[in-house]
Amino acid sequence: MGKRSALCAAFAVMAALSHCAARSECSALDISCSLPAYLLMLQSRQFAYIANASTFEAFRYDQNTSQLTLLQTVASGQRCDAVRPHPYGVFLHCVVDVAGTDYLRVFRIGSGGVLSFIEEFNIGSVTGLGLANHHRGDIVVLIVDTFSRYYLYQMDQITGHLTLASQSPAGVGGAASAMSRDGNFIYGRTSGASQVTLRITGNSITQMQDLGNPGTNTFTFTTTPDGFYQLQNINQALGIRRYTVNGDGTLSAPLDYPNSAQSEIFDDDSWTPDGRFFYTRSGASADNLRGYAYSGGNISLVTGTPIVLPGGLGTPTVDPGGKYVFIDRSAAGLYHVFQINRITGELTQMADSPRACTSNPCGRISFGTRARFPGDF
Repeated sequence: MGKRSALCAAFAVMAALSHCAARSECSALDISCSLPAYLLMLQSRQFAYIANASTFEAFRYDQNTSQLTLLQTVASGQRCDAVRPHPYGVFLHCVVDVAGTDYLRVFRIGSGGVLSFIEEFNIGSVTGLGLANHHRGDIVVLIVDTFSRYYLYQMDQITGHLTLASQSPAGVGGAASAMSRDGNFIYGRTSGASQVTLRITGNSITQMQDLGNPGTNTFTFTTTPDGFYQLQNINQALGIRRYTVNGDGTLSAPLDYPNSAQSEIFDDDSWTPDGRFFYTRSGASADNLRGYAYSGGNISLVTGTPIVLPGGLGTPTVDPGGKYVFIDRSAAGLYHVFQINRITGELTQMADSPRACTSNPCGRISFGTRARFPGDF
């Protein structure tokens, strides 16, 4: 083994040990707490997935150039509408509507990024089926808006198989919900549009707070990467609202940001890995891409934004290394790519952007893992 290879191997071992030591929930059953699993997570950053109403595709992602190369078009009988890769880059979960019947599907991400089907669950004829963001490797939280309920599945971290473990109380659960960064809480809403906080304890999910209805039509939830605040989109004239996350996971002290815009859409995947910047799309025709610098609970608009783009934008996604922002224009079959200035957060559109999707309509890009590694900014 050459000096460079030996150095890389030693670095990987130290990084894996550091990764495990930093995670208090690690155990012998936690697949992320091993060197092979750590290297698989690192490799999974090279893969990306796009799902839309007709096609589900896997790509190899070049982290230096931001280019996507098609690896696989999943069989039509196993397609997906929206995907959530497992946080450790081993499995991928998705939801899909097939002729009025909705399914939760599970895939394994192979070493080359290609997907293999594991199983599916028939949820019935519902609307608003979605998946909460993944911040834990042992559970999957399904959002069923029709029933206003969350389904919590226990996941076998070796085989990927899911087992329904519990459900939230009736009338509690709605679209655009989010899991806290530590994986112990869900922030969402009820059928009456009240804002609620739920605690995940083991395999159970229970309501612990109801903040009432703030008089808005829709919410977008994200917890700041430092874990101190919950940010929400307020779908009226208020823009982005900040709540303080208390020690027990409940929310308090709402504050409306005066420099934000109406109906801004963003989520956990819209942040840079270091938590310094996040990006949103806003506007009645969804035609503005905005960037914010975040520090200590305060936000400021990134210079050069908002950037006016044609209508029909999706939700911004930052790549795992924090170098690029992707945002799709589904109906047009295109996606835009911007390079992020690591110091200021300013955006520069790539010379070949917008790029044509391999299938039309396009869909939001999801990366194989969003786990952070040494060297991320």
